[in-house]
Amino acid sequence: MHNLQKRTPALHIFSLFIWLMSLSVVAHAQTDAVLQKTAVNALGQRAGAIIVMDAQSGRVLASINSGVSLEQTLPPGSTVKPFVALAALRAGLIKGGSRMRCGSPYERNGYRASCVHPPNLPAFDLREGLAHSCNFYLGKLGERMTAQQFRAGLSAFGLAEHLPGRDWRPQYAIGDSHDIRVRPAQLVAAYAALANGGRLFNIGATSRLRSNIALTGEQRQILLDGMRGAVVYGTAHNSGLKSLPCYIFGKTGTMLNGTGGTQGWFVGLASEGPEQPAPADVKLAVLVYLKDGKGADGAALAEPIFAAWQGQTFTHHNLSRKAGNELLPTAQYHLNHKSTATWQVGKGGLPPLLGLARFSKINSFLQSEVRVRVGRETRILPLEDYVLGVVNAEASWESEPEALKATAVAARTYALRHLRRHGREGYDFCTLTHCQRYVAPQVTAAPERIRRALQATRGQVLTDKNGRVIEAYYSASCGGWTADVNTLWGAKPQSYLRGARDEACDGEAHAHWTDTIAADKLAAALRQDQRTDMGGELREIKINPDATGRAETVELIGNNTRRISGWEFKIIVGRALGWNYLKSSRFTVEKQGAAFVFHGRGFGHGLGLCQEGAHTRATRGASYRQILARYYSGAVISRR
Repeated sequence: MHNLQKRTPALHIFSLFIWLMSLSVVAHAQTDAVLQKTAVNALGQRAGAIIVMDAQSGRVLASINSGVSLEQTLPPGSTVKPFVALAALRAGLIKGGSRMRCGSPYERNGYRASCVHPPNLPAFDLREGLAHSCNFYLGKLGERMTAQQFRAGLSAFGLAEHLPGRDWRPQYAIGDSHDIRVRPAQLVAAYAALANGGRLFNIGATSRLRSNIALTGEQRQILLDGMRGAVVYGTAHNSGLKSLPCYIFGKTGTMLNGTGGTQGWFVGLASEGPEQPAPADVKLAVLVYLKDGKGADGAALAEPIFAAWQGQTFTHHNLSRKAGNELLPTAQYHLNHKSTATWQVGKGGLPPLLGLARFSKINSFLQSEVRVRVGRETRILPLEDYVLGVVNAEASWESEPEALKATAVAARTYALRHLRRHGREGYDFCTLTHCQRYVAPQVTAAPERIRRALQATRGQVLTDKNGRVIEAYYSASCGGWTADVNTLWGAKPQSYLRGARDEACDGEAHAHWTDTIAADKLAAALRQDQRTDMGGELREIKINPDATGRAETVELIGNNTRRISGWEFKIIVGRALGWNYLKSSRFTVEKQGAAFVFHGRGFGHGLGLCQEGAHTRATRGASYRQILARYYSGAVISRR
């Protein structure tokens, strides 16, 4: 019996491992189903094809019109340009920084091709030439190439099935020729190889590794920079891809289809993080081909596919991460302490494999209940009901659905990050702004617009590139410039909480305010706190602003001199005189006679999401994903 008891923890750990592996298989199947449905809806009734592929394994995750993808050979247009650029780099014909001013149209021997980018731009380097798909730049580069160099560049990536013969025409470097033809499956595999470190897959009923292509880090970076530029400011900049909080890069292509119209291509790749990925971090490849359309149309069709993938990835990816690094040691702790609490995952809970249901809730990622102190009562309620009450209190005035969704995701993220904020008192959250304001509606009586926002974003949270739930602060108004958490509170700098200009709230209710406080009244208030007690008369106030315009420090000059952070000053004044004074720490001050006049902007700390700015952005057509990407730069929308 003693030996059996010693083995029990290991047996439970093994059971957990088996369950996680089965969960992985289910997660892959669910992700594939979501991607397939999203791709079907994206293409709709348009003629064309879509391939969604795992860039690391070559596995096809979704496919629309596989007969076209696997069997038809089609002119790829400008999607050949990255491979031409790589061939030129390898041959030493050009360097990444080599610049050329566009002299559109490109003309040679009776051939003429205009550029679609704005005229009179500064001279392009290779990255910008790719981003803008500049025909002049690539045509001039083609004049320096040979047929052999061109063929070698495309052949290495499996695109040699249908290439021109020995004759060389510079327009081949632009891709503007029906003599060049590729299968869509070949093209998406070639793009994946550009990004994943050179692993080229044969795509078919089953996928297998075909070859490993040598690609230097510098060459890869130039190409990825160019393709990222296409998404951010180039030919795909109107697609919405740049607003998704993951790193997406790609290339458009538009080609005359021989019947007076055009066919369009877009090939895009993505990693989960916000920065240019290492080869192993490139996860998804999406190809869109439109029989009648343009490359920019294909990029727009790809946007919901990338958004769906990002929403589905988090559960599998992060649960696996926690199993390896955090989950198992915590489970071992609960086993040793004979906890009898029950795991809960979503609605159904965890399958009771080998007594697994006797594990404790392992961490906040899996927790579905919170404890809220309402008056003298501690209420235990589902997380989503708590978030409903928070949004009902914090955004009761909001009428824009997308802004409500953004607030819902931020509130849910804040809740998960700050679970047990009042742990020593025996509950998680209070109902005041110390945590998040909370008004407990009956779920059925909550405003319809708020219930819809919660349902649309159910389970969605914001995480950083390492999968950690972020500090999703939000406030009523940033006053035209979001705050920097380091200079505001002296907290550890976070990439998603850096100050940035935000013109969206400039015309809203709290864009400007003025408070006039009598000097003796202010001095009396400040003397109530030893940090600001400068003695008798308050003669002068000096402000040292940070880069966002907030008072980083405030110097109080009287009989003594006191220096304090701008936020502490705001809190001390508000606590003594009332919270209607100094609505934010973004203010200037001047002495007028016997009073101090504060001219300020914004309402609240100004960190993260600005609710008034979100409202304005929503009225302009921004989605909640775009809003969140704007206010939490680099964070990723994931699922709990």
